[in-house]
Amino acid sequence: MSQSRTSNRSTWNTTVYARFAKVLTDDVSVLVSTQKNKNTEMKTMQEVTEFEEWRQSMTTEIHCIEDVPPPELDPLVGRFYLGVRKKTRKEYEPDSISSYQNSIDRYLRNINYGYSIIRDEVFQKSRDALAAKRKQPKATGNRNVPRKSPAITEDHEKALVEACQLGINSPNAVLNTIWLNNTKLFSLRGSDEHRQMKWGDVSVARAENGEYLVYNERLTKTRRGNPATPVSLPREPTQAHQNRRLAPSPSIKFTRNEDPRP
Repeated sequence: MSQSRTSNRSTWNTTVYARFAKVLTDDVSVLVSTQKNKNTEMKTMQEVTEFEEWRQSMTTEIHCIEDVPPPELDPLVGRFYLGVRKKTRKEYEPDSISSYQNSIDRYLRNINYGYSIIRDEVFQKSRDALAAKRKQPKATGNRNVPRKSPAITEDHEKALVEACQLGINSPNAVLNTIWLNNTKLFSLRGSDEHRQMKWGDVSVARAENGEYLVYNERLTKTRRGNPATPVSLPREPTQAHQNRRLAPSPSIKFTRNEDPRP
């Protein structure tokens, strides 16, 4: 009976192990590291470096930030919020100062500092300083400046076509047209999402009412990149684009046909 149980357990273990891939502890750290947003990491290090340069200029005792106890770090962070300026010595907008808070907190979390400057009570004074700093521009009438770009109109598109900035008459015009269409149809956010696109992310499909584009989105900061749920956007060139030179399918096909790569 004992040998039978041992044999069954061995068979069960072999079956279970066959189902799962071998994953080491280091593999988890590597995967998490590779999935971090590179722009966020660069911004974090840049803003933490600025804070560290300021902090070390405030004291003769140079310690790594992880060696500074929370009761000492809290007032330093609060003073930094109030004193940080642009290189032109002008005030930062409120959201930019909050970005410093997020970057410092993210860095401390990555080095296992043990406290959060955003959530823990020991950093309440620095949070109060930040809240007061954010209210200050409103009291003086200086608020965040809206940076929303005005929407492009059909008249603008026609003018760009006439100026040979859109269409398929030159490499730059083709790139401009694809960039414009990808922004309008797929709501791509920022330049990085455009540059990260690969062949196969967008394909041309056919239907009874004409051609349309199918977009399989990638993993981005605001989207999860689920390939099982492609974004299908039917576009009839004659209705969606009065000028055929702006139709998305011809510009995509032209680029694909002219691509010298195999």
